[in-house]
Amino acid sequence: MAGALLWGILCFAVVSCFSFPKERMEHLLLLSMLGAPLIFLFHKNNFAAAAQAQQKSIRINFPAMIVLFFIAVVSAFNLRGEMHAKKAEQFRLEGNFQKTIDEALLAKNFFFNTTPMGIPADFYAGIGNYQSENYRQAISFFQSSLACAPYHLLSLHFTGTCYGMLGDEKSAVKYYRQALEISDDLDYSKINLAMSYYNLKQYEDAFTALAAITDTSVIKSNAESVKAILQRPENAKQMNFSPGKPVLESFKEIRQINKIH
Repeated sequence: MAGALLWGILCFAVVSCFSFPKERMEHLLLLSMLGAPLIFLFHKNNFAAAAQAQQKSIRINFPAMIVLFFIAVVSAFNLRGEMHAKKAEQFRLEGNFQKTIDEALLAKNFFFNTTPMGIPADFYAGIGNYQSENYRQAISFFQSSLACAPYHLLSLHFTGTCYGMLGDEKSAVKYYRQALEISDDLDYSKINLAMSYYNLKQYEDAFTALAAITDTSVIKSNAESVKAILQRPENAKQMNFSPGKPVLESFKEIRQINKIH
């Protein structure tokens, strides 16, 4: 029984290295439930046979000390990574993008590559480079971020945006479509996808991507791009668009045509 309890604690300790059990009360209760019977059995056997218990305690304590040392090392790296990731987010919000990159690079280590919120550390370095217009370097970090978290939507979106800024519209379309396959709520990916299709002269695809947008504020903030798509002859004919027509009014007609509610 003591062996089973010990292995339960060791397994708990190993799992705790790679998650955040202090944020979950049930984990602490489980640790207490595993530890209390083990301590009771240890003392019971110690009183019954002191010498035998001492040998057992050595056999128990030695591997436990190794595991605890490993936990301490991993926890230190995790704590360091979390602290630098938090600073990276803070500098990003302040607009200090070089500091964002520096802190992101310090955050990532062998035991830490993703924050408790599921954001890869490399994403912050990617954003810092993107905002600094270092698009190729940003792509490298975003792809590293996707290697760690393949379904991270913002990494997919910004990878597409970087390719678009570099004029590689086909690659941009690829990443926007991947993001939208995971979540259809990314209206900024949709407007960027529409513009990438427009630049590729795939005007009907641009119209379809535009029609899928549900947030009118995205249309307002990209009014000129939307108008350029609507003014294409094949699209204007489909919805009787004229250059003097308000963009938002035209957008409402698009949604009615495509039965999007």
